[in-house]
Amino acid sequence: MSPDGWSGSPSSDNDLSEQYFDVNDEFSDVDEDEEMEEWEGFDDDGPGTPATSMPPPPETVYPDVDTAKKSIQFWARMHGYAIRTQRSKARKNGDISKVFLQCDRGGQYKSRHRDESTRQRHLTGSCKTNCPFSVVVTESNGTWEVKVRDSGHNHDASIHDYAHPVHRRDDIRRGGVYDIVYTQVRAGIRARETVRTLRQLDPSTSVTRRDIHNLRADIKRKELAGLSPIQALLFQLDEDSDYISFNKRDENQRTRESFNQAWTELRNRYESKPQFMDYLSDELLPKKEKFVRYWTNNALHFGTIVTSRGEAVHSSLKSQLHHSVGDLKDVVDTFSLIFKDQQHEYSVEVERAKNTRQHRHSRQLFCCL
Repeated sequence: MSPDGWSGSPSSDNDLSEQYFDVNDEFSDVDEDEEMEEWEGFDDDGPGTPATSMPPPPETVYPDVDTAKKSIQFWARMHGYAIRTQRSKARKNGDISKVFLQCDRGGQYKSRHRDESTRQRHLTGSCKTNCPFSVVVTESNGTWEVKVRDSGHNHDASIHDYAHPVHRRDDIRRGGVYDIVYTQVRAGIRARETVRTLRQLDPSTSVTRRDIHNLRADIKRKELAGLSPIQALLFQLDEDSDYISFNKRDENQRTRESFNQAWTELRNRYESKPQFMDYLSDELLPKKEKFVRYWTNNALHFGTIVTSRGEAVHSSLKSQLHHSVGDLKDVVDTFSLIFKDQQHEYSVEVERAKNTRQHRHSRQLFCCL
């Protein structure tokens, strides 16, 4: 028989508090004033000091280890801390027999640099405080029993779940967060707007903007499949028939001097045909900027020098990029979405115009139609 308020197995994370936790348990009756009089401060090196705001989970029995870990994690989340798996112990046949859990602030920071004396130190920190809190979950006759090894903490309880990456990862795994982020990445929506969407769907979520950025980066890595952005873009252009790519280069590296030399040779060659050379000199050369691709960088073709239309298009495209950093593949994907939206709107307007008949006409010619 399980302790009071702890019987059965939870069917989901949301009903854990109803099936496993009794708000009137022994931890709710602690006299806070009396506890504060005996408290003499935390000692990071010594044993942990029990805190009324962070009581240990009840020692009870669960049908499987996953249910036990979820229940303990839910309990820890309600009381301002989090747990993580420290290590596990297996039998000779490979089956797990014990799982040791500790506070997510347990342990000490381990530098990844071999030579501590030469490496440059930045303004960084660690959330690890060598917290002694520890719980062991032991398998016996098909059930898993929870035992508290050390119930003390050497840090204060967290006010928000944002302080614990474990809780944030749990929120990402459930509720379709990954699908929402993936869809909005494909739609070109910013990370901060994605966070707003998640908070509208679940006000209690602990997912932060940094988590969304990390998730978006993970989605991008999976799409690239080990390729660089340029390599992935080249494969994408080969498979997509909507794009036409070309590469043009002047292999002879011709310059203004070489052009003048070639023009002189042309005049000498066709010296016997003055009408042809006069036509080239009077008609083509003065209008060379109308035909040469190089001159499109300075003005539009055939005397169109107004750039407001081009600037409007550039402004629309830049507004969809959201930032000035990124790779060429992101730019192509964003522009592809814009062009597909424009094509869709154009098709809608064409079909609407086909099916719409005007009731009145301003010209006398159409009155009898």
